[in-house]
Amino acid sequence: MLPMKNLTITAYCDGRPGHEKQTLALIRALGRLTPVTAEKVRLAGAGSTDDERMPPGAGHRQGPPADLLIGSGRRTHPPLLLAKLKSRGRARAICCMSPNILLRGLFDLCLVPAHDGVRAGANVFLTDGPPCLTTNQGRHEANHSLLLIGGLDPKSHFWDQAQVVRQAKTLLDQSPDRHWTLSSSPRTPPATVAELAQLAATREGVQFCPATATPPGWIEEQYERHREVWVTADSISMVYEALSAGCRVGILPVKWRRRQNKFQRGLDQLRQRGQIIYLAERLAGKKFPPAVAPLVEAERCAKEILRRWWPERLS
Repeated sequence: MLPMKNLTITAYCDGRPGHEKQTLALIRALGRLTPVTAEKVRLAGAGSTDDERMPPGAGHRQGPPADLLIGSGRRTHPPLLLAKLKSRGRARAICCMSPNILLRGLFDLCLVPAHDGVRAGANVFLTDGPPCLTTNQGRHEANHSLLLIGGLDPKSHFWDQAQVVRQAKTLLDQSPDRHWTLSSSPRTPPATVAELAQLAATREGVQFCPATATPPGWIEEQYERHREVWVTADSISMVYEALSAGCRVGILPVKWRRRQNKFQRGLDQLRQRGQIIYLAERLAGKKFPPAVAPLVEAERCAKEILRRWWPERLS
């Protein structure tokens, strides 16, 4: 029997790390199921990220159009659809996250988080959050906790620095026997970063690693190591990353600009299923939910793509 040809993929990247992680997670999941060759097309003005972690065999292909065209983020949609048009029907166009409703029908498949409020359809596949790079490696250290602090986003929530630092202090005071790692995000205001650094410096067993000092892939390594992860509610992608890594996940609330929003809908769904708890619940004596199956959305999406167009690659 002849060896199976590699599934060829072109990934369109807009330079935003969160978007590129989703695309890379999907490509890696496909690579675990079938041989793939992937190339990256960086959009004009997207700059360059340090994270070029494409799967083995990645590079710039020469020859016919790719089998799959993948992109995350609105800026990738026009060039992705143009490439599909130029392929004359050979390539399948896949987008992570919900595209504009006027463009939705042009994609072969849209991978859309359920909290976006879009209905499932012939070309809409609903997911629990975005495809994530993290998987459960079974290497968690029981006595290690991770605290991830978000930051400013004027479109979604108000940033209350005093509240955030107070919540962090409460967590550290409640579990002084644990080894804590604190980290910020690129959105964390400098004043908040300074307070968190000072807070960590006053306690034994607490390490502060600001986002500006962490290399690509650092956060995924922390999910693998830490059994318990606390996240401010505005950092919704980190919630799904931690759940995909099999961590126990706690939420520090923020004040939303709109009480009803897609991020809160997602958190409500996770809470109803017993996958997260809030700080107030923990302080009232509630324990983390018993072990639940990690999210495997990247794998689910990859299997759905192969099921639709290359089912022989699933056998």
